[in-house]
Amino acid sequence: MWPLPAVVAGLVALVTACGPATEDEGDGEAGEEREPEMSGLALLHRGYDGGDPDEDQALVFHDPETGEETAVVALPEGAVDPMATTVPAHAMFSSDWGHFAHATPESGTVELATLTDDGSRYEATATLDPPEGQEWGDPRVAGGQLWFTAEEAGAGRSDPRILSVPLEGTEASPTQEATLPRGENGRPTDWTVDPDGELYLREQQRTARIPGDDGELVVRESGDNVMNATLITGGQQWQDLGPSPVWGGGTVVVGPVGANGGTDEGRDGARLVAVDENGQGFESTRVLDGGDGPVLQYAPAPDRDGLLLQSGGAWHRVAIDDAGAGEAEELFPVPLDASMAGYPLVVRWSEPRE
Repeated sequence: MWPLPAVVAGLVALVTACGPATEDEGDGEAGEEREPEMSGLALLHRGYDGGDPDEDQALVFHDPETGEETAVVALPEGAVDPMATTVPAHAMFSSDWGHFAHATPESGTVELATLTDDGSRYEATATLDPPEGQEWGDPRVAGGQLWFTAEEAGAGRSDPRILSVPLEGTEASPTQEATLPRGENGRPTDWTVDPDGELYLREQQRTARIPGDDGELVVRESGDNVMNATLITGGQQWQDLGPSPVWGGGTVVVGPVGANGGTDEGRDGARLVAVDENGQGFESTRVLDGGDGPVLQYAPAPDRDGLLLQSGGAWHRVAIDDAGAGEAEELFPVPLDASMAGYPLVVRWSEPRE
């Protein structure tokens, strides 16, 4: 676990940074209120600025070149478990940043929060209460819908289901989208919503084995999107980085995997893998080779011509073109927080709003 960051200005700084900015020069009038610019590398901090990891949670936008904070948006207290290391933070916010969804495990409810007019915080606007004997949780936001799981409470429970409601109509009766089968360990299969807005259930997708000059690639796809991938090359295994956003299309970033299935801390970097259009081959480019440990999180540029990668101590950037990934450039130290992982969770690399 990373050491806790120093307290720069405590909770007062959070409130101040989250407040509305004023336009002192340029096109705006002096003293005119404006929303903060919600663009750049968006990270979810638990224990922002040295605060309590359960109470002081924030969505923070960082300049993708310098790491400087450009906007801070406070989240509801306790929205994200500070002990969890694989939270799909990228799926908890709407594409326009207007909505944020989270679950309350103690009550089995799903909460929807909405961005305030001044852009300073997310405020609870809807609580979805399950029927008696059910627990709702694991919410995702995609395609104007709020998706979540429904599970029977107690022993002998049946397979969980995926339900959805419109973001602008959460009082409606949920629609059942699918049933989640359980694996050999009794846990429900992984699920998400793909870049095209389609529901993806990992264990219901067939694997495809793709040979190449750089080893063998095993993938699961949803439509034209590679959702999961395992690369075997040189006797080593590389696997998709689950907590990060899916790249989309036939491209995926894979990191080193050890004998126990966890991240291999003894290997550096990651690989950028691109499947041929006909699905009969692939190309693999090593990124951050000789760095300071394995890649832990990544965020592709909005137009997919670049890639931000977090290694053990720093965020790096590489340019992407038809030939693959270029040389990595170290940008700024990894921001720290008070979560179990010790660093904030990646949401996405967001472009400025027009």
